[in-house]
Amino acid sequence: MLTRSKSAAAADATPPAGGTTPRATGYSAADVDKRIAALAARASQARAQSWVPHLERAGAPPSVAKGLARWIGIESAGDPKAQSRLNERGLLQIMPSTAKMVFTPQEMARMESPTTTNEEHARMAIKQFRWHVSRAKIPETASTTDQLWYAKVHHARPRDLMATKLRPDAATAAAFAAARATTPLQKLRLSSANMVAFGVPGLTS
Repeated sequence: MLTRSKSAAAADATPPAGGTTPRATGYSAADVDKRIAALAARASQARAQSWVPHLERAGAPPSVAKGLARWIGIESAGDPKAQSRLNERGLLQIMPSTAKMVFTPQEMARMESPTTTNEEHARMAIKQFRWHVSRAKIPETASTTDQLWYAKVHHARPRDLMATKLRPDAATAAAFAAARATTPLQKLRLSSANMVAFGVPGLTS
């Protein structure tokens, strides 16, 4: 776990509020609740959960595989060929400009090839996840929950992590972010990161 105390982090950290959400901003409170419920349903759908064994065979520990499967459900609904309107691709969805920093040209080609195996797609998802962990400045010795939460925050909006170098544990950071989240997009991004890390849109502790 990260060593920053909860009280110190709450006193001077600028909170991230991570997760992927739709781009529109005119949501009512009821709309946000519906979208958060839909987000949870996407994360737990059978097609996404079917990736857990593939992720484990590709080298992910079981706890990481379960979190990444929820991420896969939110982002691509378990379809490795999914492509967003912003041209994001892959199981975890990644922009082409970012993919060039994460993958080799050969891997990028394999991501779109019809002959790519599920284990190959799983390995690329793990590689992308580990890249986000590194860019979020989370050590590999941190807990799985911390790695998943901060990686998802970085995936959704890296600038949320640029405002502070503090890295309290994920539950502390998420609670502080929730206290500061005032817009629908902030709440949806936070719920997405919470879903990936904790398995529920809110906090578990």
